[in-house]
Amino acid sequence: MNEKLRGSHSTIQPFNNSTIQLFNHLFPENVRHAIYR
Repeated sequence: MNEKLRGSHSTIQPFNNSTIQLFNHLFPENVRHAIYR
């Protein structure tokens, strides 16, 4: 899941892995799709 996000959204690259996992915890997948689109 994290690799898919990192691969398709270059804006997430500055964030480290723990930040991505924190986002995964805070936001359900449909919300993340809306944010990262």
